[in-house]
Amino acid sequence: MRGTVPALELLERTRSTLPTELPVLLAGDIADEGDVQTALEAGADAAVLGTRFLLSEESRAHPRYKQTALVAEETVLTELFGLGWPAAPHRVLPNAATRRWLPSEGREPAWALAAQRTLTPLAGRLPERLARRFAAAQRPALPLLSPSPPVDDAPLGCLLEAGPLYAGQSVARIGDVRPASALVAELTP
Repeated sequence: MRGTVPALELLERTRSTLPTELPVLLAGDIADEGDVQTALEAGADAAVLGTRFLLSEESRAHPRYKQTALVAEETVLTELFGLGWPAAPHRVLPNAATRRWLPSEGREPAWALAAQRTLTPLAGRLPERLARRFAAAQRPALPLLSPSPPVDDAPLGCLLEAGPLYAGQSVARIGDVRPASALVAELTP
């Protein structure tokens, strides 16, 4: 979700600096059995497939979030959905909020990031009930956007267009929603 270095390059760097007895798991742009095999052959002890399992039947992502991911062709690396989180980039699917607040050069307005950073300590202290209400009420027009994605049992509100739709770059290569057990069987070399 946060990566900027290609996964296999990062794996090579990591393997060259860590003791060989330490297990290394590789995540990033892994969507199918061939990707898992490549990761293992490159020296990973295991592969992590977050976006593939986002698109599983057991995932708690809202059904419309899953549908958006199924047709997605790109992701955006941003800090836009950082209210309440330490400043760090995260990879999301484009929506109305990213189209509104990320100009063509892809950087959030400095004032919006400053406002989020200023309010983050307060947002982190909100009781969960209030935090959920705030997340459901957020709108793409106001850049105080929480890191809460739309989940299956929460009111959708505007979260599909004003919330983070986390997904990795492999999302464009995934075309179905299947049971996790079927995915594990298929992905295990």
